[in-house]
Amino acid sequence: MFDFGRLVLNETKTPARQPVVITATPGWGYEGVFAGLGYRSRHVPLRARDGYQPRWREFQRLLMGEDDVKLVIINAQHNPTAANWSESAVREIIRSSVAAGAAILLDDAYFAVHDPNVKPTSALRILLEELSALPPETRPIWLAVRSLGKQFHCNGWGIGAITGHPATVDRLVNQVRFERTFVNAVPLQYAMAAWLQDPASDLYLEQMRSEYYRKRCAVADYLADNLAYPPRAYYRGECTAFLRFEVPKRFSQLGAEDFRADCFRSTGVMLSLDSSPEQVSKAGMASKAPCVRIFLGPSLNHLLEGLDRLQQAGFQYQ
Repeated sequence: MFDFGRLVLNETKTPARQPVVITATPGWGYEGVFAGLGYRSRHVPLRARDGYQPRWREFQRLLMGEDDVKLVIINAQHNPTAANWSESAVREIIRSSVAAGAAILLDDAYFAVHDPNVKPTSALRILLEELSALPPETRPIWLAVRSLGKQFHCNGWGIGAITGHPATVDRLVNQVRFERTFVNAVPLQYAMAAWLQDPASDLYLEQMRSEYYRKRCAVADYLADNLAYPPRAYYRGECTAFLRFEVPKRFSQLGAEDFRADCFRSTGVMLSLDSSPEQVSKAGMASKAPCVRIFLGPSLNHLLEGLDRLQQAGFQYQ
């Protein structure tokens, strides 16, 4: 992502104005990638009442209202809300981005991590469909990134996939990226390439999706039945490895950081933060209730033990 941000700046005219990157919030910490390159982040808020589906016209208004939008980020299997964005919303965001001349980054980190009965929205397929009808000279620079660590529980390998126009990938890998680092983890890349062609990798994904679904349902039921969470205070979701919920009422004025720290001190349970304070303050989010996430990777027994500890320590919603 960092090197793609460099490539976009290198290949587009850069006036004196600060370049802008548009993202949704809550969201992954893209600021940490792009701020060092001089980008200013603008955020489109996602709302619980919309099922965390993006309002594409808000993307469009930002694209039309900012003088120097260089990059739009689309994260269709959305982290941290676990919402699978609709095809129609993704298509309109892509069309608006193309019309504005912005580069497009597809963050598909969790594309393969979804409930068994869910068809994940393929932002890459939609992008290629939209670009196929355009003259080559009018097509924007674009890149899709995929984390295979998220997909196969091997984040420590640092293995992923990038997809783009061949000329873009060539410049990105052999020029821009090569200016600051050498290719690494080649034996791991070789092993992953072989694993992807093995039918066992498909079986692994099927089993993982079923396990995540079982754990997602169990955690959501526990929040409702044992911690007295109303339906509006949590979102079960249908993709990614997280489930998002509001902090209990008595912590709402203190914030997610204090709740998270108190949980850890009292129970040994470490929850994940939802969004950075910078994202919340800049986006003007519709929901002011601070939220945290629970990571669904551990076994169901471990997850239930952690939730039992929260209940025993009195972390009820009310």
